[in-house]
Amino acid sequence: MQQSSSPKSPAFNPRSVDARHLHQLFERVDDVVVARLLVDRFESDLDLCKAFPGAHLRALETVKRSHIRYAKARRYGVLARTCGGIAIDLVGTVVSAALRIGRATSAHVRAVRRRAAYVKSVRNEAKVICLPDARRSASNDAEPRIRRVA
Repeated sequence: MQQSSSPKSPAFNPRSVDARHLHQLFERVDDVVVARLLVDRFESDLDLCKAFPGAHLRALETVKRSHIRYAKARRYGVLARTCGGIAIDLVGTVVSAALRIGRATSAHVRAVRRRAAYVKSVRNEAKVICLPDARRSASNDAEPRIRRVA
């Protein structure tokens, strides 16, 4: 373990803490949140802006690029939403047309089958010999009824 050369412990210096913190912020100026914090601080303190013009410009550039990315993403989102709506409408139209074609085809097939069945039944009826209808008597009984005289 090494001991410090000075007998006293180092004193707390607020300026050095602020300078270290400011230096850490300057290192992370490409982060949008940090850049916005720096821009706000530079706009409120013009002396700081004059002391670090490069960091100020870099922070402004980061914020501007963030706005550009956001606008581009928004345009792509609107485009995707529009294309998605058109695609969904197109798919719906194609599906409904396919269903209509399917219904029409099945109706046509049923009609053809009915027609074929009718033609077949007509052919079969031509082969059958029809006998004249036998008329039955008024009563349904096979034996005549006997009347009782009282």
